[in-house]
Amino acid sequence: PIKCIDETFDYNSTLSYHLSIQVGMDGFTICILNSINNKYIALKHIPFDIKINPEITFEKIESILEKEELIQADFKSVNTLFKSDKYTLVPDELFEVKNSRLFFEYNQVLSDLDELHYTPSKNSKAITLFSIPNQIANPILSKFNKSKIYHNTTPFIEKSIETGMANPDSDYFFIEFGYH
Repeated sequence: PIKCIDETFDYNSTLSYHLSIQVGMDGFTICILNSINNKYIALKHIPFDIKINPEITFEKIESILEKEELIQADFKSVNTLFKSDKYTLVPDELFEVKNSRLFFEYNQVLSDLDELHYTPSKNSKAITLFSIPNQIANPILSKFNKSKIYHNTTPFIEKSIETGMANPDSDYFFIEFGYH
């Protein structure tokens, strides 16, 4: 595990902190931003053995949500990134919530216990449509009921488009390991 906590981290000030969580079958990452001075003050990564049974991974995630000291307080805001290769981009003009399953299953397999989530892009004319096992989504939303859930590619896509508009000669690459 990786754990870095700044000396300015204060458990009594978490209502001014933004919590970001990235969760996937390969691990659980916690990142805390002090929104007053815009400084990251905590980072912790808990790796999972991706060769283990998914049920054991789900149990580990629930245990982290219940016991991890860094996330037991209330936060100003919470974002969750779900790391998975099960996503697709859909043009805004074509996207309708009622057809989301049809769009998703054109490119991906939707398991019985998966739920579909989608995120409109601020900078492109597309929707990121992705699945997340309800054994992961339910405990996260139960603990952080105001958490927004995004696919892990969303920040990269948004920032690439934003930066690319200012500097059109730039190229951006998103490289992800460990899915297969």
